[in-house]
This record gives sequence, structure tokens and C-alpha cells, in this order.
Amino acid sequence: MKVLRNVVAILALLILLILAFANAEPVRLSAFGYRTPELPLFIFLLVAFALGYLLAALVGAVRQAALNRRIVKLERGLDNRGRTGQDRADLGEPPAPGRD
Repeated sequence: MKVLRNVVAILALLILLILAFANAEPVRLSAFGYRTPELPLFIFLLVAFALGYLLAALVGAVRQAALNRRIVKLERGLDNRGRTGQDRADLGEPPAPGRD
């Protein structure tokens, strides 16, 4: 799995380098009344890729935290369920020794 990840990272780096060399002419972007200084296009592309990566990582981290909280909540529910004799009978388990 690490080899695959390294291959993908190297391919992404190569694509970025190709984009950088192919788009080296200076450009000026303007949006919502704001004008950027004249910079090579690959700088803007690099910033766009980085912001997209950070946004995806943030969304993934939030989702993972929500799933981890849900796992902890479900595990607590399972722990609490094993404490009463009636619940054990509902699960088809034999009663605990000394309890009828």
C-alpha cells in the first residue's frame, strides 16, 4: 500500500511540474473587484490544488471524527447492555451463575 501511495505522489508531482513548465507566463487574475499581482500561472494553479487538498482533508477529518464518536457511543451501548440479566436473556445467552 505504501508503494502505491508513493507512486501516486510521484505522478502527482510530475503532473504539477509539467503544468508549471507549460504555464510559466505571467498572468493577472481579477475577481470580485480584487486584482492579483502578475504572477506565473502555475503559482495560481498550485494554490488552487493546495486549497482543494486542504478542504478535502478537513472534510475527511470531520467525517472521521464523527464516525469515531459514533463507534464510542455504540461500544458504550454494548457494554451497558451486558450488565442486566434480562438483556442477556434477550440475546439468547444463558443467565449468569447464581442468578435465576
